[in-house]
Amino acid sequence: MMKFSFVSNSCMSIYLYKYYNPNINQKLIDYTNPFISSLFSDDESWVRLCENYDYYTSLEPRFGEPINENFFRDCGIRRFHEGYLAMFLGDVEIQWIHDYNSELLLKKYKGRLELSKNFELLFIWCDAEMFNIHTEKERKSLLKRYCEIKYKKIFLTKYSEEEYEDEKTIIKFVPEWEGKSQYDRLKPYFIAWYKQSTTADMFIKIINKLL
Repeated sequence: MMKFSFVSNSCMSIYLYKYYNPNINQKLIDYTNPFISSLFSDDESWVRLCENYDYYTSLEPRFGEPINENFFRDCGIRRFHEGYLAMFLGDVEIQWIHDYNSELLLKKYKGRLELSKNFELLFIWCDAEMFNIHTEKERKSLLKRYCEIKYKKIFLTKYSEEEYEDEKTIIKFVPEWEGKSQYDRLKPYFIAWYKQSTTADMFIKIINKLL
């Protein structure tokens, strides 16, 4: 039985839901993550949402053209492809890269948000899914803020010295990522040294110990 609402800044949580609930209906409201299949392409706003999750999810969503300023600064694009919806919860922008119908998306989002209230939040993030290019000082500041949020969270790091664990935080070192750079990209948004499905398996091993 699932006990967590897996919330990630990318499609990573889809792998987790498929593993723990193979019969989940991807087209309906079964997911307990209101942001499933979306992308937070601004790392700072993702951390800000994690820090103030209850506040941001209490806001009424609005739709508009993507701003995506930090991603545009680093990669030169505001959209990953044409036509999908950009949602705003206050000052947090969410790229719904698989959704094109705002009425249907709102129905799924609000239904999943309501379902999530019956589950414990577990935030999922990693070095390879930092979508902006940061100085080491900026990266450490974001990670510190992420680790201080009040909910349970996991972070996969490329730095062995950051490995850490307490009752709400797990930072796990990934040896294969050591020395890798965010500048090493196959496309503006694809890290060359990263495979999402393999990383999902790493998260699953950690989560299994929490169940």
